[in-house]
Amino acid sequence: MNQGRKLTLAFCAGIAGGLLPALVSSRVPAAAAQGAADPTAVAPGFRLTDAAGRTYALLARGDGQSSHLTFFNQNAKPLLELGLDAAGLPELDFLSAKNGPAPRLSLKLVGANQSAALVFRDGKGRTRMLMGLDPNSPDEDPFLAYYDKTMAKKTVFGPR
Repeated sequence: MNQGRKLTLAFCAGIAGGLLPALVSSRVPAAAAQGAADPTAVAPGFRLTDAAGRTYALLARGDGQSSHLTFFNQNAKPLLELGLDAAGLPELDFLSAKNGPAPRLSLKLVGANQSAALVFRDGKGRTRMLMGLDPNSPDEDPFLAYYDKTMAKKTVFGPR
């Protein structure tokens, strides 16, 4: 091959090598913006398992706007759940492997103000203590309340 053809071929290869990635990368964001997705990453849920098939994490959609990422222990018991509730507000639940999958401690945003609240539950799943900021008052006054053994509510401080 003569020197002129080699230069022409090299020039064309350089142009193609420089333009092709630019053309491809400029189309990928446009496709993503139009809702196109990589079909290998689309699923109603995702499960993280070990070689034996035990589930260690699960990402799934629930009712309404809810979706959760749940982490499991080596015995397949859910222990931690991070997600959005049915209204689309964030929540973090600590679950008990001993007492079933009911949350024992929840940190969530609640009410008209989307105020922070901690909810403590007993082994039967009953709310026993609430602490946070008033979810409906513009002042968001802090509160602490608990439920005695008869489940009668007792307010320590804050709105009743």
